[in-house]
Amino acid sequence: WDAIQYDDCSVSCGGGVQQAVIECIQILATGSGNTIRVPEDFCTEPKPNITKMCNHIDCPPNWEVTEWSECSQSCGDGIQSRDVSCKQLLALGNKIDIPDVFCVEDNPANQQPCNTQSCPAYWRTPSRTEDVCVIVTRLHSNHIDAVQYGHDAPRH
Repeated sequence: WDAIQYDDCSVSCGGGVQQAVIECIQILATGSGNTIRVPEDFCTEPKPNITKMCNHIDCPPNWEVTEWSECSQSCGDGIQSRDVSCKQLLALGNKIDIPDVFCVEDNPANQQPCNTQSCPAYWRTPSRTEDVCVIVTRLHSNHIDAVQYGHDAPRH
């Protein structure tokens, strides 16, 4: 068996691995260049797995984000949030938190709106026995346009 070359490194930074390309060869005579490639079943020993480490340099800092949380409300302008942090993968493979100023790309959002549709009108029974319909219509920034109470409220 002979390692003729190595594949590309598995990563561009942070410490990776290169896999050797192994061929079965037959030595014809002593000296360099006196070998020929032969079918793998000519080699009686198991094919070796040869690797070497590569690209042991620090990666540039980058933003890491977690998954979005559940929405805070089922309707009517909820909020989802997630953790956003600046991290750096070092040459030996360990990852560290670093100050945000070192991440040069724009900071990803850590909050976003969700379930922005208006909540449906609903009937509610107060402590007394009359039915009360509450209809709330929202416009863009949580302004309440109409609230109607009592028997004269429209029924849908």
